[in-house]
Amino acid sequence: STQSTWETRKELGLALRTRLQLSMALITKQPADVSFMGLSSPHILNNLGHFDCYQPYAFVNQKLLFNMHPRNALVTFFQNKYFLLGSQRDLKDLSINRHIYLKVKPSPHRDIAVKVSLKEISVKNSRLKLDGFCPVELKRTGSLAKGKAYLLAEFNDKVWAFKNESNLLSFLQNPGALAKVTMHEKPPAKDVVIDIKRLAKTDCTAFLEHHLGNVLLKALTHLALNPVKYPTLSLKESALKFLAISMKANNPNRDQNYRNKYKDNLNKFQMHSSFVTEIEQEYTRRTNAKKEGKWNEWEEENFLKITEAFDSFIANLKGEDKKKYFNQFVH
Repeated sequence: STQSTWETRKELGLALRTRLQLSMALITKQPADVSFMGLSSPHILNNLGHFDCYQPYAFVNQKLLFNMHPRNALVTFFQNKYFLLGSQRDLKDLSINRHIYLKVKPSPHRDIAVKVSLKEISVKNSRLKLDGFCPVELKRTGSLAKGKAYLLAEFNDKVWAFKNESNLLSFLQNPGALAKVTMHEKPPAKDVVIDIKRLAKTDCTAFLEHHLGNVLLKALTHLALNPVKYPTLSLKESALKFLAISMKANNPNRDQNYRNKYKDNLNKFQMHSSFVTEIEQEYTRRTNAKKEGKWNEWEEENFLKITEAFDSFIANLKGEDKKKYFNQFVH
């Protein structure tokens, strides 16, 4: 049809224009938008410039650290590396002031707050400050407002959650003052010296709580913030298996080699659990991009590879004895 022919010509035009811009960039050493070249996310992430996953414009002009991903960034080729920009405005500023960008290298330190994702703090087993209440709301109004799980920032190795985007931005701009906000004062707890051996003999429950309470709490916090659903398992079965592996991976009474073995198993279990979500996100992105005429053959090929790999994984999983298969994670 006439419309499909027009869309094909438009897509080819974008691809050709992108390649022309890239050729010019290699000659003139100017940054070039390569978002429409169909480059895979792993390739881009493995060849990032000195800003890594952070948005250059936000850091240079606002001293803010925003994590970006190739899927939602304007991917730019510059100095034989890729940079993840937020918009054409960012690209224009990089082109004009490239000497400034080349001198600056962001590195999260104790004076800068960083916007982080739920997955990042789950991997670090970080606990939310203020029990997850928004520090900006507490500072401004004195009221307790629960922060959103997708609005998080890290500062001085601690993580805060925020009620809305505006509050998150306020914290990123002035973390030093807002990080000092505290809940209502509580009487200080008295220092207690615990005799572990005696406790084990007299109260087994207290002994387990003292030794494994933190390990279990971290695992349960992860599940609350980021529920795990392993393919072919129910949420309950997935959660129980996740807890079992986590207890082994973080057991303080075993040596480091033992813990490392089960940490690898835990990472593998989590990676498998994220397969379905990743494919759903990629399918949604594919559907929306096709409607806008921005989906190209390279992305389609990459999408088909992902789905084929998932189908192969599910086939292998269903072909194994269920008990024997999951024993690999805990034995």
